[in-house]
Amino acid sequence: MKTETVATKDLKLDANNVRKHNERSIDAIAESLTKFGQQKPIVITAKNVVVAGNGTLQAAQKLGWDDITVVRLPKDWSAKQIEAFAIADNRTSDMSEWDIDQLVAQLGSLDDDLVVHAGFTPDEITDLL
Repeated sequence: MKTETVATKDLKLDANNVRKHNERSIDAIAESLTKFGQQKPIVITAKNVVVAGNGTLQAAQKLGWDDITVVRLPKDWSAKQIEAFAIADNRTSDMSEWDIDQLVAQLGSLDDDLVVHAGFTPDEITDLL
C-alpha cells in the first residue's frame, strides 16, 4: 500500500456515499484525530473522490487540517468495483458486535480524558455498567 499526502481542499466527498455522518459522528472522529492523530489513510479514487473515510475528511476539515494521508484505489477499477468496495468498507464494521464485558473493563481502565476520546458519552458508559 502506497500512501501519499493530499491537500484536504483537493478532495471531494462521495456524493453517493451510503453512510451518512451526523454532527455527533463527525465530532467523535474529530476528538479521535485530535488525541491520536490520523492512524489510517482514507481511500480515494484517481479523481480525488473519497471512497472510504468521508467522515474522517469532514472531521479533518472541521479541525482546519490542510492535508491528510490517503491511499488511492487502482486506476483500472470500474465504477461498480469502487461502489462495491465503499459499501463493503462500511458494512463490514456493522457485522461485528461489542464484547460488552471487555468493553466495560477496558473503558473502566482508561483515564477520563481517554474515555472521552474513545467516542462514548458518560451516559452511554453508565448504560453499559
